[in-house]
Amino acid sequence: MEEQWIVDRAKLRELLAQNPDRPRKELAAITGRSLGWVKKWVRRLREADLHDERVLWGQSRARKTPHQVTFRKKLYTSLDKLQADLDEWLEQYNRERSHGGKYCEGRTPLQTFRETKHLAYQKMLEANFPYAEQVVDWGHSVQHLWAVADALYGEGQPAAARWVAQRKDELWTGDVERVIRALDALDLDCPSCPDGARQAPGYFRHNRKRMRYDHFRAQGYPIGSGTVESGAKNVVQRRLKRSGRGWQP
Repeated sequence: MEEQWIVDRAKLRELLAQNPDRPRKELAAITGRSLGWVKKWVRRLREADLHDERVLWGQSRARKTPHQVTFRKKLYTSLDKLQADLDEWLEQYNRERSHGGKYCEGRTPLQTFRETKHLAYQKMLEANFPYAEQVVDWGHSVQHLWAVADALYGEGQPAAARWVAQRKDELWTGDVERVIRALDALDLDCPSCPDGARQAPGYFRHNRKRMRYDHFRAQGYPIGSGTVESGAKNVVQRRLKRSGRGWQP
């Protein structure tokens, strides 16, 4: 391919030597090249010496200057030091540095993930089960209450049991708003609080429609997943996964 290009460039130079005013379209027809190619090489051939054969070899498209490294300019002598710096950067980026923009809105990426993951869960349910009645498992709701009580009063303390019992009564009667107000009144954003306690207010707030346990019980809906889990265990696990089972297409 390169040899043919050299031949065409030499032919073009010869044609220009015979008639410098020959039209570009005619040169393109004679050489079998495009009009753009002819214009480019007419300019290059006229800028070069008439006897300079190097011009026929064309110009390299290779980069004339090296690429500039815009990231961290630091040499590491061990992978441990590299990993330590990477861990420090990830910690600062995800947990400490606030981000602007459409989704973070001044929060850290980790905060955004924790506070908005329920949206992805909700969209998935609405897309796959648009007509289903969604109910949060009673045991899961109580588990979040215990996470808050243990953080406030200590694990296994009578005060924690009394606090959970009061909140359970409110949930059982469908008074989710009172539970949310009780959680909002607490200082759960302290560094010593575990993630489960800090996430509890948002958990109940975002699932309030799925925690109308008085309404669900009146409609005859189960408020716990024990029935479904037991059915899966007996039908799928015991009957279909026993040794020796085989299936024909």
